[in-house]
Amino acid sequence: MKLAIVNAFYPPDSAITGVAASELVETLRDAAPSLEVAVFATDRSYDRAGEVVAGGPVERIPAAFRRSGSLLRLAGSVWDGIRLARRACRDADVVVAMSDPPLLGLWVALESRRKGRLWVDWTMDLYPEAFVAAGLISARSVVYRSILGLMRRFQPDRYICLGTAQHRWMQAHRAIDRPAFHYPCGICDVQASEPPAWRRDDRIVLAYAGNVGKAHSAEQLAAIVRRADPAAFAFVLSIYGAKSARVKELIGDRSNVTWCSHLSHADLAHADAHIVSLLGAWSHICVPSKAVAAVCLGRPILFAGSPDTDTWSQFAGAGWLIAERADGSYESGDIDRALRSIADRRQLSSKAQRAAAIGLDLRRSAQGEVRRLADWLAAQDPVVATAENRVRERKSLPLSARPGRAGMR
Repeated sequence: MKLAIVNAFYPPDSAITGVAASELVETLRDAAPSLEVAVFATDRSYDRAGEVVAGGPVERIPAAFRRSGSLLRLAGSVWDGIRLARRACRDADVVVAMSDPPLLGLWVALESRRKGRLWVDWTMDLYPEAFVAAGLISARSVVYRSILGLMRRFQPDRYICLGTAQHRWMQAHRAIDRPAFHYPCGICDVQASEPPAWRRDDRIVLAYAGNVGKAHSAEQLAAIVRRADPAAFAFVLSIYGAKSARVKELIGDRSNVTWCSHLSHADLAHADAHIVSLLGAWSHICVPSKAVAAVCLGRPILFAGSPDTDTWSQFAGAGWLIAERADGSYESGDIDRALRSIADRRQLSSKAQRAAAIGLDLRRSAQGEVRRLADWLAAQDPVVATAENRVRERKSLPLSARPGRAGMR
């Protein structure tokens, strides 16, 4: 059985989607040693500082266009996706397509149909829905409706979703009927390390590490910092992305804020709580890996977003909610109430304990889902499936009729 995993990025690049792909590859190789796994990616680099993660063998195609912020880059990413889909579907029996470049799943769907391959859609982000959430196209446009129609028509054999809420939303929104494996992005297991310099602060430390892009609220992240009592709270921030400059502008020069070029998971384990943001328009279209990483580190979350998300439905017991209103606004009073609750050390400790328990359950659940995925892949292998069928058929026979039982009493 040959399995291909396809994504624009792969280690040693530090992009979270590539890291997730690498972790799945290694876990599948342990769970199913007979599985032949190939990885296909571009030679693009995710432009940010990050931890170098060990990767395995990977076949890379040269990226068509590298500069950012242009229509040429969008066209180049489409061409990259088409070439990745063609290469992955050439030899593999099953192809797992992630969502970078955008619309990669569509190209794999079409190519796998032409080649007679099975394919699995790993929904890191949902396209074309993300184009609408980002304001690039209208949900009423011919382009959007055409792409969505193709995604509904050429459904994958299975999904890998980031949570059950995302899967339910897809079932309703896309009218799909395919089962899904549930494998959150951001699962980690980090050993204790020396506390970083910013942890010497006796105040409660809130951390935000990672992208502040179109799916996130720069205003709410800045509002949390501005409304927090500097005598009680300190912040450690490591941000990049389209809205990072806006966040820095809104926060300004504050004595209780430490800016870092990079925060590793080992560093983040020393924060008291993690800030997570997701605009309501992006609910289910993406699921923040920051929240998953936080609970795996035993840290509770302060979540600014809609309660109708995988983030809050899974981690409500280990966090505080600043709910987005129906009109997309937030109430300052909700921020203040959440901060007062976090300032209560007993509540903070209780939430941290709950986060650690959820993180442990999450890691176990993810291991079980990988096992289910490995079993499903084995069932698609004609050699393995035939052998298993023979075992089942043999067990269903009377003892006297089973092979090798002639003459036995």
